Amino acid sequence: MRLIAAAAAVLVLWTGCTDSNLFEIGHVGLVERQRITAEICAPEPALQEVPYKILFVIDTSLSNQWNDPEGRREAAVRNAINAHIDRESVSFGIITFSDEPRRQTYGFTRDLEVLDGATENVGKAQGGTNYSDTLWETINFILADLATLSPVEAAQTHYLVFWLSDGIPTVGVTDPVALTPSVRYLMDQVTPKVAELTINTAFLGAIPDIPVQQADDARQLLLDMASEGGGAFTDIPAGKSFEFDIDPLPTSLQFHLALAVVTNRNARFGSVEPQPDSDADGLSDLEEVALGLDPTSDDTDRDGFRDGIEAMYPDVLDAQVADKGCETDEQDLDNDGLRDCEELIVGTVPLNPDTDGDFILDSVEVGVGASPVGTDHEADFDLDGLPDRDEVLKHLDPRHPTSFRDMERWGYRYAVSELAQSDPDAPPCYEVRVENVAMVETQADSTHPAGGNVMELSAAFTTDAEHDVRFQRVLLQGRAIKSLDYYDPPHGKFVVAASDFQLLKPDPVPTLVLYTQSFTGEPGDDPVGWTDSNGVWGMSSNDEQFGREYRNDLTTERHGAAFYNTDENPEQWVEYSNYTVSVEARHSTGPDSTFGLIGRAQDPFTYYQLAVRTDQAGMAHAQLWKSSSTDSGVLADFTGSPFEMVSGRRIYLKMTFDIDTIHVTVDDSNDFASPLVSESVVDASPIHRGGVGVRVTEGDLVIFDDLLVTAAPIITE
Repeated sequence: MRLIAAAAAVLVLWTGCTDSNLFEIGHVGLVERQRITAEICAPEPALQEVPYKILFVIDTSLSNQWNDPEGRREAAVRNAINAHIDRESVSFGIITFSDEPRRQTYGFTRDLEVLDGATENVGKAQGGTNYSDTLWETINFILADLATLSPVEAAQTHYLVFWLSDGIPTVGVTDPVALTPSVRYLMDQVTPKVAELTINTAFLGAIPDIPVQQADDARQLLLDMASEGGGAFTDIPAGKSFEFDIDPLPTSLQFHLALAVVTNRNARFGSVEPQPDSDADGLSDLEEVALGLDPTSDDTDRDGFRDGIEAMYPDVLDAQVADKGCETDEQDLDNDGLRDCEELIVGTVPLNPDTDGDFILDSVEVGVGASPVGTDHEADFDLDGLPDRDEVLKHLDPRHPTSFRDMERWGYRYAVSELAQSDPDAPPCYEVRVENVAMVETQADSTHPAGGNVMELSAAFTTDAEHDVRFQRVLLQGRAIKSLDYYDPPHGKFVVAASDFQLLKPDPVPTLVLYTQSFTGEPGDDPVGWTDSNGVWGMSSNDEQFGREYRNDLTTERHGAAFYNTDENPEQWVEYSNYTVSVEARHSTGPDSTFGLIGRAQDPFTYYQLAVRTDQAGMAHAQLWKSSSTDSGVLADFTGSPFEMVSGRRIYLKMTFDIDTIHVTVDDSNDFASPLVSESVVDASPIHRGGVGVRVTEGDLVIFDDLLVTAAPIITE
């Protein structure tokens, strides 16, 4: 999930507040169309944790009995692991060698119990010194791990090899000239596919009675290996302690402008021209009068839900009668312009200002009538030949056909150019020009005088990997009183400096820990007495790596949900009837497995299940199920979008609901920027409310006002 929630306020630029600041203009048509010229600079680069895989290749031949009697090798390996084990992006592998190489870890791991036992074996000493077979064991170790990664994952991965020996090879191939080609082969096979591969070597200082020539030959061989492997050689004096130099730096990702969007919050495009929306609630004044609502109040019935949201979802809300669920909740965690309780209705995510990832804020899409949860950015709801996304950008109405004449006359026009920078390392800056922004004559309300218009300019920035998105925003206020020929600004142009923009920063996310106990039984156990007799569904999620089992119980009487560990008494479960809940869990998935999530609709008897099914060859595809009292079965089998599911790969799943359409998204990054599967399915018997999501990482349970999910094995046929 992208944490790009907004700060509590944005900068508002006022060009005028009273009639004394208005100037009489003779030609109305010229100045009622505004031009916005803005300079905007990208945020500072983002730091992204990337995988570092550290492989220790340690000489344990008999000579170490004299050259390392105090266990310097074991201490150095142990210190390196302890120094970096807290960083989730760092994992370790250990190979020891004497007469032959031995894998002390099966692959790269973060399991401290495994690493502790492997490190103890580093301190042993017996046999000769076999470089040649150990080099091939190192090659196979790395190539086997690389085969488990997708191309995207591999391109971010850093492999650091630390090879330590106290002498020359005495077993196998002993000619130094014949050994370095193996290093070159490894570099050729791996380097083009990964972010980094370095072979670092070290000579562990020998006792004085070892022939000088042998020590010099060992140093030269290790130096040649490091040179061929693009790493560093270290000469460790006899008896001196040492440490491995490991610095797993995060990657710096430069942001660039992805999209700039302007919207006039007080103008709604009608059948002929823009119409005033005095209270900026998403309904024009004419629409509010027709519906019997107050055009100068964005919440006529004062229930917390704004009139435009209530009119958009008449099946669940009434704009003239106070509805439950938003009475005291004006919280907007992501500050996207939609209150969290409204996002529950719309189906958007309260912690993400751009739920569908199209670089347009959710409130902007809702304000003009577009879907903020649709995954098809080329959708054309009104079949007028202009995609909904383009109509949002031009500030037209995607719900009703727009003629070419109207598009040319009223559509906003954009021009973006990157500015020259004197410092090549500085974030890029852009000039954004938007023309033909019409102002309308509004009625006065509690937020602005008569004629007030608020223009919002938002800019989305993303990195090349599109795994992180940041928004900047500025609000510009002008006035238009056409009957008096008064306009502000009088020259019809807003000029915005880069310093005027506000970066939408993350707000603290409220979390609630429902349980912290570890599961004491075997994964998959169902302790006696767990199942609730009123339960309409019971699903579990086994996590062998961390020894926990998460369970979810939904009942016909309780519309909330409880998540608890199976060694708790189910009769003491904690109920949150005013919340829906999201669970976070890490899953190690691989070949011949099934992993999924279940989401509850408003109807307590209806569930949608999204599964990832993996065959024995490791190829996976998504499948969507539905279970209800009247309609159950497979809705869609996305076999046309297969992807590789290797052991340990994290998969993120999301379902969103848009009237009769379920949007399915499967990704291997938590922001769904580059989905592996992105499909929409129309349900012949749809639900009208609902929203689900899961982030597949280990963590506490987080409350979202529109999510009810458990990560769980899916029911198979």
